[in-house]
Amino acid sequence: NISDVRNDVRLLIAGADNYEGRCIALAKELGVEDKISFLGHREDIDDLLHASDIAVASSYREGLPVNVMEALACGLPVVLSDNRGHRVLGVDGENGYIVQVDDDIAMAEKICSIIDDKELYNRFSSNAVELIKPFSKESVIIELKDKIKLETPIPDHSVAVKLVLEKLLDKEVGAIASLDEINAIGHRVVHGGE
Repeated sequence: NISDVRNDVRLLIAGADNYEGRCIALAKELGVEDKISFLGHREDIDDLLHASDIAVASSYREGLPVNVMEALACGLPVVLSDNRGHRVLGVDGENGYIVQVDDDIAMAEKICSIIDDKELYNRFSSNAVELIKPFSKESVIIELKDKIKLETPIPDHSVAVKLVLEKLLDKEVGAIASLDEINAIGHRVVHGGE
């Protein structure tokens, strides 16, 4: 338990309480409620990330976790449970650590090792920013452009969606001005019809 050996660590948990208070109850049961801030739904995640030192994710399964991508883009070292999505983003020993699922002792040790070693922290932080670059909007747009052989740069999301839909439908979609129009076209593509 990190709180047994350190009094300078606080866990911030942002997001809606999808567990109907069970996490808060568990924190009380474990006697760590004073070390955890349950923040609820937030619109200022970027501010919270910049106020943080390390990002931790202990999920069993992930696709491509946006929370980890955002943390890495902010230069936060990560300590992640070993799953498919975390292995795509986390490089053990380079931008943080990957530990076995449910190995809370290893996770706590890795968190403390990053906190206690400023040189390691700085290396992981620099590597975090570099290793996430292939997942940036700019990199993805370049890759998309190369894959669908576009001749002109993509100025914004609506144009990108329009071009991808036109390629999928093999016909001109026309101007797209709003998210509602994009959703309507996507609905037609999925469910058929004009």
